[in-house]
Amino acid sequence: MDPEEAFKEYQAQMQSFKCKKLVFKEFGDPLNVVHLEDCDVKEPYGAGEDAAGAGEPGRHKHDSREVPVKPKLPATPGMEGVGEIFKTGFNVTRLGEGDRVILSGEPIGSWSSLALFEANDVIKVPKRVPIEIAAGLVINTVTAHRMLTDFVELGPGTNVIQNGANSACGQNIIQLCKLWGLVSINIVRNRPNVEELKKQLIDLGANYVYTEEEFNALDEKDFFFTRPKLALNCVGGPLLTRMLKFMAPGATVVTYGGMSYKPITAPTTSFIFDDLTFKGFWLKRWNEDYRNKDKKESMMNELFELSAKGFLHAPAHKFVPFEKFKEALENTLSPKGLVGHKCILDFREMHAEQEKEWAKEREIRKAKEKEEIKRKGAIAKADLEKVMKERERQKTEEKDKGKK
Repeated sequence: MDPEEAFKEYQAQMQSFKCKKLVFKEFGDPLNVVHLEDCDVKEPYGAGEDAAGAGEPGRHKHDSREVPVKPKLPATPGMEGVGEIFKTGFNVTRLGEGDRVILSGEPIGSWSSLALFEANDVIKVPKRVPIEIAAGLVINTVTAHRMLTDFVELGPGTNVIQNGANSACGQNIIQLCKLWGLVSINIVRNRPNVEELKKQLIDLGANYVYTEEEFNALDEKDFFFTRPKLALNCVGGPLLTRMLKFMAPGATVVTYGGMSYKPITAPTTSFIFDDLTFKGFWLKRWNEDYRNKDKKESMMNELFELSAKGFLHAPAHKFVPFEKFKEALENTLSPKGLVGHKCILDFREMHAEQEKEWAKEREIRKAKEKEEIKRKGAIAKADLEKVMKERERQKTEEKDKGKK
């Protein structure tokens, strides 16, 4: 079969698959605009079945008109998740059926039972990495890693302060600080079970954990630990303004979110006397700058190894069946952010049912392939017999001519 014919056959196979996916056709409140739909699989790139897709507040900003880059509508949410390759596309060689993969951080559309992505948009993950870690690795863990390595040279014993410390990214920051010998000072919002939360973060490796109220009550003149060289901010508002008073001269403040929906206000003294540097981190920009580069590959291999060996743990989480996606959205969009766990959309139960149907389809394809091989073999045999008969005929004619 020539390449063009093979490509057309692959297209036809992909179009025969069905999937369930979340879709939004307008921007607005995710609870109102995101719906579950049965869809055909159309794009001929390569298919993977999602095992789990992680939900985080930052992932829903597309729906709320709060990011500068918006997808073309209609669209399927989801910038992270882990899945297994169900079928590889035409001419794909570095991936195979059954390989476990995560998105590279660039495309969206992982909240689908069967999704199609170009080979360069996925990263192969060792199966030793637990799926609850892999599902959120490419956003939260990568963000934590980059913010701790890209802005300030941090040696063992250096202090790092962060707000939103119980977020998925915050928990990764705590764990990486522990692994690299950094001291983490962590601030969380108060809640009924705050002591339980503090213990959880300390067990992960946090050195200090304060509620916002406890931190605001600290006197910067009596601050008992070395002033931080790096602040990581995902909250903003008055809390960050208070944090600035505790920073070391020449320190750097990196903002990667604004969960309080309040502006960042910095006093003049932070610039003149403290000489603070204010930076922003946007993972999309970093992915564009380092797409398919050695630096990214090296980092991902490091994170895979740390996860596989149990040095990195997933944040407190709950697997939510895909059909109950609204529960996950409600959890993620909670204005108080005090639910206490992250929701991971779980496709495995759905796949158990679909796998039977897909197994039948695979058997049909294999049977067709065998028939095609058999047919081609029969044709080749018939052609060979024709050639042999023609040669015999020519030999006979030559003999007859010789006799005459």
